[in-house]
Amino acid sequence: MPNTYLFYIDESGQREYGRTSRYFALCGLGVPVESWQLLNNNIHTLKLSYFGTPSVEIKSVWLRQPEARKKHYLDLYSITEAKLQECITRLYEILDHPSLALFASVVDKTQMTQMYTMPQNPSSLAYRHIFERFQHFLESQDDATYGMVIFDKIHDAAFRTKGYENLLTRQHLRYLQQGTDFVQIDNIVEGLLFISSSENNFVQLADLCAYNLFRQFKDHGRQWDNPTADRWPLYSYFSRIVHQFYTGPGNVLSGFGIRKYPDHKKLELPRINWVLAGDEFFGWGVYQRGCEPTYGF
Repeated sequence: MPNTYLFYIDESGQREYGRTSRYFALCGLGVPVESWQLLNNNIHTLKLSYFGTPSVEIKSVWLRQPEARKKHYLDLYSITEAKLQECITRLYEILDHPSLALFASVVDKTQMTQMYTMPQNPSSLAYRHIFERFQHFLESQDDATYGMVIFDKIHDAAFRTKGYENLLTRQHLRYLQQGTDFVQIDNIVEGLLFISSSENNFVQLADLCAYNLFRQFKDHGRQWDNPTADRWPLYSYFSRIVHQFYTGPGNVLSGFGIRKYPDHKKLELPRINWVLAGDEFFGWGVYQRGCEPTYGF
């Protein structure tokens, strides 16, 4: 019987050019159907034990901002800062389950506008790249494996007016029917689904991962392309999930679990193969050309 993955996607950064953030990032969390019930029950139980209800929404922006944290968690559920942090630590432990896999696509909007007179929309470009990562992962499995894609529902009124969900839906269907310009799609099935993060535990996990990915590139993105760099410093919360990203032969991360664009070819730079390697001291994984953790919320 074929295996199936559910890929939950969330975004971080701003979708359009001419806005404040340099990077736009999509992060996808791959959950095998056979592990879905166990992991969902674990999250359900965790929320119940700390908040008294499984319906609480874990949202990165609420956790990071003191006033939002107070409003949505501390006051609403009479939970202390220490207990909230303990809960989040245990949530990251669930993210550490060996059956899960992470995927990412990052667009450097500054480089895009410098290189192209009419650059492709960051959201569309990032979606193609992460879609191709999913396909590559699925076809690399030993047994026949298929996947479905689920996107965090877009609530921003301005972007709903512009029809972003419809644009992504059409792009997704086109890839199913024709493939992308570079990849034939044989293992992804069904149209693109949209689910509100408030209704789904795994979209909430994807939200946490998406911000950590965005923050990693915001803080250290320039080193990703630097041909003289031998280490990639890590934002502390990104270091908690980095070992879950899909890697290729030799544990190469770049181009497999994380695709950043423009890439080295477009930038006319030597290729840097960031490679994931185990490290007992840190307990998560470092890159060689390595990486080291940096700390801060």
